[in-house]
Amino acid sequence: MKSFNFIGLKCPLPVLKANKILKNDKKNKIFEFLCDDVSAPSDFQSLAKNLNNISIEIIDKKEFYRILIKKD
Repeated sequence: MKSFNFIGLKCPLPVLKANKILKNDKKNKIFEFLCDDVSAPSDFQSLAKNLNNISIEIIDKKEFYRILIKKD
């Protein structure tokens, strides 16, 4: 699993960076993104809908969101 810390970044930067990572990384299948922007859950859900063969889990850790994405 590759992990990325986007805490402190505001919309739309976390989802834009994640999109680039997901499209360019052909080696890894599981990704973890840490974000504290309140719009991150909806932004990442929209991203998952737009990409094929992606599953997403969003865990609210109170101070930040842990977003797990798996590419099939």
